[in-house]
Amino acid sequence: MIVPAFTGFTIHNLFEFFMVFVVLSGIASLLLFALVTRLKKMMHGIK
Repeated sequence: MIVPAFTGFTIHNLFEFFMVFVVLSGIASLLLFALVTRLKKMMHGIK
């Protein structure tokens, strides 16, 4: 039986499958939150 894996994380059931997307979206939100100030500077402020 082939066990599916995503980015080195082995998926055994549906809970783990969906938690991969929850964690990835959480990481993406933290990354975007960290870039907010730099993006505002690049846009010369928000009017």
